[in-house]
Amino acid sequence: HANAGSGVHILAVPVAAFKIVAGEDMLVEHKASEKFYRKWCKACGAGIAQGPVGGPLVGTFPTTYEKCATRFPHPAPEIFQAEMHFNMENSIIPETFTAEGLPCFKDFPAAFGGSDTMFDAPAATF
Repeated sequence: HANAGSGVHILAVPVAAFKIVAGEDMLVEHKASEKFYRKWCKACGAGIAQGPVGGPLVGTFPTTYEKCATRFPHPAPEIFQAEMHFNMENSIIPETFTAEGLPCFKDFPAAFGGSDTMFDAPAATF
C-alpha cells in the first residue's frame, strides 16, 4: 500500500480543471457518505481525489504526484504551484510553510469565507 504523509495534505482544484489523463481504469471510487467520495489507485493504494458529491472542488494529494512522477509520464502541472497556505492555526510544522515566503492565513482568506487573518508562526524549536 503506497501512501505518504504530506505537509500539504489536500490541494483544492476546481472540478473543471481536474482531469485523469491516464490510468482511469485503475481507480476505485468509494462513497464515504451521501455527500462525500474518495478515489484511489487499486494497484498501489495512493489517494487520487476526494470531495463533496457534486461540489465545485476536487481535493487531490500533492504527494501522490511526486511519488508517481518516477513511474508515470504525467508530472504535476505547473498550476499546482502553491500561491498561499491556509488553515495554519492547525499546522503542526508551521515553520516549514512560513519559510517559503508565501502568504499564510490563520484560517482562510476572506474569498474562501475566512477571517483573512494572517498567521504568525512561533519560533522554530528543534
